[in-house]
Amino acid sequence: MKKYKLLNFDNPSQLIGNKAANLFRLHKNGFPVLPGIVAVVDNEGDEAALLAEKIQFDWPLILRSSSVYEDSSRSSCAGCFNSVGPVKNPADFVEGLAFASSVTPRAQKILNNENLDKTPPAVLIQSWQDFVSRGVLFYPDPWGNDECSIQTEISGKTSQFGEEEKEKILKYARRIREFFNWEVLDLEWGIKDDGTVVVLQARKLLSQGRILPRAMQQGTWLRDRTHNPDPLSRLHTSLIKYVRQIYSGIETWNRYLFFEKKEGEKQNIATSELKKEIARLEIADSLSKKLPVFASFISLYLSSVRLSSGNYQNIIAGKLRNLLSQVEAPEEVISQLKSLREGEINFAELPAQLKEFFNFISVFPLVWDLSSETWGDRLSELVARVIDLISVIAASEASFPPDSDKGISEKEYDDFLFAQALHKLREEILAVGERLVAKEFIAERDDVFELSLEEIFEYLDVEGFDIAVESGKRETPLLSGWIPPDKVENGSAVYKQIPPPTSSSRLRGIPLIPRRSRGKAVFSNNLNRLEGPLIFVGYSLKPQDILLLTEVSGIVLETEEKLSHGVIIARELGIPTLIGVKNITSQVKEGDYLNLLADIGIVDINV
Repeated sequence: MKKYKLLNFDNPSQLIGNKAANLFRLHKNGFPVLPGIVAVVDNEGDEAALLAEKIQFDWPLILRSSSVYEDSSRSSCAGCFNSVGPVKNPADFVEGLAFASSVTPRAQKILNNENLDKTPPAVLIQSWQDFVSRGVLFYPDPWGNDECSIQTEISGKTSQFGEEEKEKILKYARRIREFFNWEVLDLEWGIKDDGTVVVLQARKLLSQGRILPRAMQQGTWLRDRTHNPDPLSRLHTSLIKYVRQIYSGIETWNRYLFFEKKEGEKQNIATSELKKEIARLEIADSLSKKLPVFASFISLYLSSVRLSSGNYQNIIAGKLRNLLSQVEAPEEVISQLKSLREGEINFAELPAQLKEFFNFISVFPLVWDLSSETWGDRLSELVARVIDLISVIAASEASFPPDSDKGISEKEYDDFLFAQALHKLREEILAVGERLVAKEFIAERDDVFELSLEEIFEYLDVEGFDIAVESGKRETPLLSGWIPPDKVENGSAVYKQIPPPTSSSRLRGIPLIPRRSRGKAVFSNNLNRLEGPLIFVGYSLKPQDILLLTEVSGIVLETEEKLSHGVIIARELGIPTLIGVKNITSQVKEGDYLNLLADIGIVDINV
C-alpha cells in the first residue's frame, strides 16, 4: 500500500509536479487560486487513512494528479492524469488518493513516447467547488481566428455566459501569460455564485502537431523494416532507452524502430571489438551487469559501416544442418513443416530441435526482438524459409557456430555476433521470467516480455508479490491500427504515394494530426460493442469522449475546431485526426471499415 507525506502549498518542492507548482506561483503572486495542500508518494510517510485525518480543509474535497511531466517543456499530458471529486468522507479519500496518484494508460503512452520514467504523480488536495460555470480558454488563439478561444460548461444555476464573464477571464489570462512568459496559455477556470473567477489550472500549450519523440523533431529517420517488420515488445522498447544513452541514432515511436540517417558518420568497427564485448557479456553474472555491456555492444554494432544487410544463408543453413542431424527421419520433419504452414498441425507437436531453431531465427537480425514468440505472427513466412534452406543444405559448407571466418564474410560474422548477444541477454531475461512465474507474478515465463526493464528490476527487489499480472493485458504504447510511416523527415511523417480510391465513398477534410490508420467506425456510446482497431467518428470531441482516446486508432470529426482538451490529448498521443469532414456522421454506419489518411486529408469508407 502506498504511503504519502504532505507538503504545504506555501512551502512546495519539485516533487509536487508542475500543475501544483504553477498554481503555487500564481497563488503566491496574488492570482485567485483555491488554497491547497499536496500529497506525494513517500515510503517514509503515512498511509492514506492517517493522511485523511490531517486534512484541515472543508469537505467535500477534490483530488487532482500533479505530475513532474505534466505541463512541462517536454509534454503537457493535458487531461491525461486523474481527478477525483467530490470526495465526501475518509473512506472515499483513501480510494481516491490511490487512483489520483497512479499513472493512467493515457499518460503511459506519452511518457513512453518521450522515453520518460513513469514517476507516480503527486496529488493536489483542495476543497470541492460547485461553480456556476467553468471551462477552458486558449490565449492567444494559435490559429489567429480571434484574440482567444474559449469553451464553456454552464451549470443549471445560470442560463448564459456573457461578455462580462469572458472579459474577466481574459483579463486574468493576459496577466498569467505575461507572468509565465508563455507563447500560448491554456487556462482552466471556474466562476463562483458571487461572480468570482478562480484559476483551476494554467499550462503552456505546446506547439501544434508535435507528436514525435523530441529526438525525431529534426533530421531524417528511416523505419527499420529489415530487422523489425512488426512492433517491438514492451521489454525491447524500454531496452532501447539504455542503448540510446550510448548511441543516439536509434529511436522508438509507437513500438516501431527508426534509425537516424546521418551521412558519413558511420565508423568502421572491427569484428574483434564486437568479440570483446561478447566476452564481457559472458563474464557479467547478473542482468543488471549484463545490461550496460549489451547496450555498449549494440552501440558498436549499430555504429559500424553497414546496418546488418548481409546474407545470412550460410549461418542459418549451418544451424539447421546441426539441428536436423539430431532428428530421425528428416523427410518426415519436412512433411510436418509443410503441414504446419498449411495450418494442419500445432507448433507444439514439432520435434524439440525444430522448436529451438524457430526460437533461434526469431531473434536473428532478420527480426530484431527479444521475445521468443516473435515468429508467431509470421509462422508461414518462417516455415517457408526453413523449407527453402533445407533444399540448399547439401551444398552448404557452413557450420554453427562458425569456428572460423571461412565461407562467411565479416559482415555476416558481425550479424552472427549480434544474434549471439541477443541470445545471451534473452536467456537471462527468461530466467527472470521463471522466477516471476514461481512467485505467481506472471502466468508464463514469456509474459516477462510484456514488462519493461524498469519493472523487472523493481520486481526483483520485492520479496513477496501481492499483485497478479494478467497474461497479455499489459498496457503498451502501441495504437492498434496505426500505420507507421516510411520515414520521418524534419518532424513530419512521410508515407509513400497516395493510394487510389479503394471504396465507393472518399471524403475529404482538414489534416490535424497527420498520420495514417485503419479500423472500424465507432461512436462514443458503442465503444464496447466492437473489436478493434477502431476509429472514432463524431461531430466533435465532448468531455465524456476523452476517455475513449486510448481505445481508438484514429479520429474523424465534422467540426473544424482545432482547440479542445480532447484534440490536445489526441495530438499528444499521436492519434491520426481529420477534422472538417462534412456529413461524416450521416454517411458512416457503426462497423464500417475506414482507411484514414489524415496526412493528406482523406478518409475512405467501406474499404
